[in-house]
Amino acid sequence: MTKTLQNAEAPESVRAVSPAGQTAAMSVRIGARILVAIDGSDQSIDALRRAVRLAGSLNAPVHGVIVWRPPVSFGGLADYEGAPETDAASSMEHVVTAVFGNTTPEWFTQSVIEGVPAHVLVAQSVGSQMLIVGHHGNGGLADLPLGSVSAACALRAHCPVLIMHDVRSAGAAEFS
Repeated sequence: MTKTLQNAEAPESVRAVSPAGQTAAMSVRIGARILVAIDGSDQSIDALRRAVRLAGSLNAPVHGVIVWRPPVSFGGLADYEGAPETDAASSMEHVVTAVFGNTTPEWFTQSVIEGVPAHVLVAQSVGSQMLIVGHHGNGGLADLPLGSVSAACALRAHCPVLIMHDVRSAGAAEFS
């Protein structure tokens, strides 16, 4: 069952407004969120900004997900200082603040989840109307044309996937 909000109950920022400035009688489908992969990178800031723009057009809520993994150790001791879950939460806060400032809208939710990024994002894509990912983020392998997480999501997600390329260098790309 899909739960809907009537326009009067919808957050003001996702209400449809006609060119004359009148609020249109539309509903927001709560179950059809836009899911955004966040990793703290500039690309994830761009991805969240794109999701916010699309959400306004689609009358959809936005859900940001950051996935963290425990540090891998060789020989019994991890070389990682700090708490990866705390670092992930800080990265999420950085991205959310960069996009929304100090006031996060009601229609935006977020999760910090332990796991394998591609697996978590594919599982979270169930019931979403779109998944937005960067083509490579903080996972390394930056020279690849498509990162392993975005490739896995494009192949296995349960919804359409928008892969964001780095908008800062898009005009500087060389083609051979």
